[in-house]
Amino acid sequence: MGVFWQLRGFFRSEARAYLIASLCLLVVAGLLMVPPYLTGRLVDAIVSGSLTRADLLRTLGTLVGIAVTVYVLRVLWRIFLFGASHRLARDLRNQLYAHWTRLSAPNFRHQRIGDLMTRATSDVDAMQMTAGEGVLATFDGLLTGVIVLAVMMTTLSWDLTLVALIPWPVAGLIMYWIGERLHQAFAEGQARYSDLNELTQETLGGLRTVRGLGREALVARRFARIARASTHASLKAARYEVLYTPLIVVVVGLSFLLSVGYGGWKISQGTFTIGQLTSFTMYLGFLIWPAFAFGWMLSIAQRGRAAWTRIQQVLAIEPAITDSGTRAEVERADIQASIPAFDYGEVPVLRDIRLSVPEGGVLGLTGPTGSGKTTLLRLLMRLEEAAGAEIRVGGHPLEAYRLEALRAAIAWVPQEPFLFSASVRENLLLARPDASRADIEAATRLAAIHEDILAFPKG
Repeated sequence: MGVFWQLRGFFRSEARAYLIASLCLLVVAGLLMVPPYLTGRLVDAIVSGSLTRADLLRTLGTLVGIAVTVYVLRVLWRIFLFGASHRLARDLRNQLYAHWTRLSAPNFRHQRIGDLMTRATSDVDAMQMTAGEGVLATFDGLLTGVIVLAVMMTTLSWDLTLVALIPWPVAGLIMYWIGERLHQAFAEGQARYSDLNELTQETLGGLRTVRGLGREALVARRFARIARASTHASLKAARYEVLYTPLIVVVVGLSFLLSVGYGGWKISQGTFTIGQLTSFTMYLGFLIWPAFAFGWMLSIAQRGRAAWTRIQQVLAIEPAITDSGTRAEVERADIQASIPAFDYGEVPVLRDIRLSVPEGGVLGLTGPTGSGKTTLLRLLMRLEEAAGAEIRVGGHPLEAYRLEALRAAIAWVPQEPFLFSASVRENLLLARPDASRADIEAATRLAAIHEDILAFPKG
């Protein structure tokens, strides 16, 4: 239940939607109490021979009116409740994306892409279900259960109600035990699913390398092993989850058995009627939904709890490189750098680097692959940071400049090309969304790709 408390801020922002949905559920729960009452009266009238045509038509008309009203209200609460839960999913994905764009390159050396994808997809889906079906199961199940029990105890028989509820406390304890195991199983399942996503991303990204080296069989075996682990974890959670249904069926069956037995005895004593017992068993049938809702709520809440923890773990990561500079423009100036050392973990890359480039000057970097040329440029752009390094542009340390201004002043062509799933034009406009068509054509001609683009099927 703690996951609902964690979402309190979202519930406050969507108070109107949840209030309307709750009112609709409240009216529906109240209206559903009427048919069993009318049915009981109808049965007693039939038994006593006092049923008239007018009474029958009036009762049937009332039942039809209730059915239509309940249908309309159920459509309304679905619109408001599930609409709000979809907005939660949208907001969480926007938060994750915005947070990832604030993180620095060093942060992603410790984060697996497949794991991040899982947190933005299946974990967010679990939170959406928590804010939708989870709220429904909690509120409607509790509301229906309370109203049904109140009606059974006040209008029919309080002692028969207590007898019917004898199996329920034990069922509640068993459900709690299942819920705790479910939380552990869901957390393990999401972790294994992240492993599977990560391997899929790695394999598809390096498919040419895998095939070029003839390692298809090795990768296939590795994929099968991780897929089996993911399936095993999911099945473990499913095995706990399916325990709810037979437990509820047994409990409801025992309640019906106790109700019919004790209710039959009350009828034989002349303190209860057949119509009242009919109404009572119908109301008891209404308790099936609260029982299922309780088990469903525990399952959803445990899944949501595990997902919320995983999402918050990502949002709690602080950027390795902070954007604390105040200078908003980088002017033409000299560059001075002193870098004692830089390592990628335990892998040494740069040692005792000192360079000086005058304003308007040109410096060429040469060296074999892995000698640190790209790393030096990444340090100049503050994509990486080296402890003890001092890099100045125009006499100001790099930290004095805003990251956006610093990187906008540097034209960098990375070794690994990347294209977004968009048109060529949209990719070219990434750095300058306001660039004109003439600017785009000038840039493509300068890069010697203009004719290649025109040769594409759609130009």
